[in-house]
Amino acid sequence: MKKIVSVILLACLFVYGAVAFADRVAIIGGGASGLVTAWLIEQNHDVTLYEAQDRLGGHANSIEVNVDGSPVVIEAGAEFFNEAFYPHFMRLLRYFNIPLRPFTLVSTFYTTDGKDVIILPPYHDGTIEWKSLTPGNLYRSVQLKIVIDSGRKLLETHDTTPTLQQFVDTLTISKGFKTSFLYPLLAAAWGVSPNDVQDAAAYNTLKYIVEGNDVKGYQWYEVTGGLKKYIEAVRDSLQKTEIRLNARVKQIGKNNGHYTVWAEDGSVKEFDHVVFATDASVASYLLGTMPETADLSALLGKIRYYDTKIAIHGDARFMPPNKNDWRVVNVRYDGTHSATTMYKQWKSKTPIFKTWLTYDVRPSKDTGSALPGNLYALINYKHPMTDHYYFEVQKAVEQLQGNNNLWFAGMWTYDNDSHESAIISAIKVAERLAPDSGHLKILQNQVFR
Repeated sequence: MKKIVSVILLACLFVYGAVAFADRVAIIGGGASGLVTAWLIEQNHDVTLYEAQDRLGGHANSIEVNVDGSPVVIEAGAEFFNEAFYPHFMRLLRYFNIPLRPFTLVSTFYTTDGKDVIILPPYHDGTIEWKSLTPGNLYRSVQLKIVIDSGRKLLETHDTTPTLQQFVDTLTISKGFKTSFLYPLLAAAWGVSPNDVQDAAAYNTLKYIVEGNDVKGYQWYEVTGGLKKYIEAVRDSLQKTEIRLNARVKQIGKNNGHYTVWAEDGSVKEFDHVVFATDASVASYLLGTMPETADLSALLGKIRYYDTKIAIHGDARFMPPNKNDWRVVNVRYDGTHSATTMYKQWKSKTPIFKTWLTYDVRPSKDTGSALPGNLYALINYKHPMTDHYYFEVQKAVEQLQGNNNLWFAGMWTYDNDSHESAIISAIKVAERLAPDSGHLKILQNQVFR
């Protein structure tokens, strides 16, 4: 009898001991990195997820618009990904059986005066883009290949120190190519000016164009029904996480080794760990509410953010004038600024577009509104300037992870500004906070359903 009682007592101690080791973790930010962090660690800890908006997902923002009397889902934020360079994100999608649609990513670059157009890649899907094979465009393609090949070598060294201008100036390419094509093309991808893009880190700026060139068959994917499908799947799979929407965190305090989180919904709660899954500026502000983290706040404040405006619409003025030149990515350049319009012809019979409106880039003869007509939605985002400060802070934060039980997740904390980086950032936090997590093993490719 005594032996049986002893076994029961040992079992109870084991159970209560396991509970004791389950820490209380606050995750601030319900975007991809925050949500996936919750999914990865909730089996081991008591998690509360704070999100300032009334929805989860952050830049994974799928909106539904009515076109021709039918609902069409359009990505207002993050949009597509590929097999080779988004492996962890692809594992997550496949674990949840998220339906994917492949497509060939083809781009058109054109000037608003109608005098210049090039379509890239010049050969895809058994199709030859003849406009890309004029003598001038062939010369431009050769110079672009020099940039891509040299950029690939830069990526291999992971050297984030040179600016785009510093890197490009080491290459044997013409000034006209740089000013009238390369800088406008790359600037349009981030919604900045051709002058500003030259100050960005060459590593980050060139990574997308190098990887896009290296993707087999130029095949990318989108989520059928929008990225919200995977956000909903992760959310619905959470079993222990408390999700608080419309709960912007306004202050954090520390007392006796624990953190107190005050949210605008009136809640006050104490935690053992805090994970900042926000952008760096929000994390900097919140850390600034505690005297002991003033230096850390100042460090994160070095990352600069700029505003971008995106419109979902049906106005063809923001597309190449010749409909035969319409492709998935359409970059227009007016000699000063450039901007991008996305178009997926398979979405609906009546065209629907996604356009960056940070700058007014239209033909001089277009005297209409700077805003597109047939406007379905207008969305504002903040995007980090990926200059040397971005990577300087990133490297510093990597060394500071977990100090005083403070953690950081989000694309800005790992490599380039991509959705894959956001997922990896969540993995890196989980590897320290919940190394035995079964969900973690899935994304590490140790287990697959």
